[in-house]
Amino acid sequence: QFDDFEDDKIRQFNEYAAEKNLKFISEYNRKDDLRFIQGVGFDIKKAAVAIQSHMKWRRDTLPIQETPEIAAVVRDGIMYVHGRDHRFRPVMYVNAKKLDLKKHTIDNLISGIVYILEFVKATMFLDGKVENWIIVINFEGLSLTSVPYRALKKVMGVLQDNYRGRLGVMFMINVPSIFYTTWTFAKRWLDSHTVLKIKILKGSYEEHIQAVVHRNQLEAKYG
Repeated sequence: QFDDFEDDKIRQFNEYAAEKNLKFISEYNRKDDLRFIQGVGFDIKKAAVAIQSHMKWRRDTLPIQETPEIAAVVRDGIMYVHGRDHRFRPVMYVNAKKLDLKKHTIDNLISGIVYILEFVKATMFLDGKVENWIIVINFEGLSLTSVPYRALKKVMGVLQDNYRGRLGVMFMINVPSIFYTTWTFAKRWLDSHTVLKIKILKGSYEEHIQAVVHRNQLEAKYG
């Protein structure tokens, strides 16, 4: 299941965890360890810190309580699932324009998105076969000054820190004309492993998305 390099990194991680007497939740397995190890560039100490931080987040956050505020976030269509890619990975869409902190608090916004992510994990993944997702973030209708940077940064942080190894590829489409300049600075708060999976598409994007997702799995406006 793992190559020699991966096996060696998992062994190093387990030895480090034993040496430091680190305790991890029982449902974690070697694949979970490897996802975090890969996500931090195979730095064993960083992986241990990342997993401990993630476990605290899970204890403090999950399960998401289905409050009227969370239901409103879900109904708003800020994030939703539609179709699967060529490898049967679920495809999720984020309408960046709806990341509206005047309408939803940042906590409710993130909780609603996490609710959807946990639903996808529970109902659309297949252990050992389908364990990743595709995300399309649509910036249509936004100018450079109206992009919800605070909310977007929070969403990206949650995806990176608590769903490591789950992202197959992320397409950012219809981005404002000089978004690339802003992205040069914004991507600094993301791990390099995450940045490599993000494709920013200012103009035509259909061909790029269809290379991963068949047209019959896309909404008409994306295919």
